[in-house]
Amino acid sequence: MPVTDEQVRTLRAFLVFDPIYERLTHDLAASGRWHGFPELVHSAFVTAVRRRFAPAWTSAQIVRFTAQVRNSLRPHGVDLDALATETLLRQALGDPVTSIHDDTTHAEVTLYVLGELIASEHLDHAGLDAFLADARTLADARLAAPRA
Repeated sequence: MPVTDEQVRTLRAFLVFDPIYERLTHDLAASGRWHGFPELVHSAFVTAVRRRFAPAWTSAQIVRFTAQVRNSLRPHGVDLDALATETLLRQALGDPVTSIHDDTTHAEVTLYVLGELIASEHLDHAGLDAFLADARTLADARLAAPRA
């Protein structure tokens, strides 16, 4: 099943810090329309990371970026795990590193880092639409791929 317009609207609300995000997320989960949304979020994360760091990146860039993100989020009461953040960034860039962290940590890192990456791009409405279209295309391809 491909990503839905409702799922894209929900992610857009999150990325523009619209408080309706919480209600939209609840509605997706409560109605059984959640399938595909985690893949969309992950695909948006991968897309944003690759836009920021690809094609060439270094471990030092990942470490510096992780420190910047963690420092910017701490005043808001968010303390991301540094190793998990670095690992997920590297995985998004195709590095075959293995994470030792749980799904909750992965979700937290993915959402907060995605938000920081998109905020740093200062996208206008059309730019955010283009970004979400790219993420949706990647998510749809991943959802359609046979599972190993």
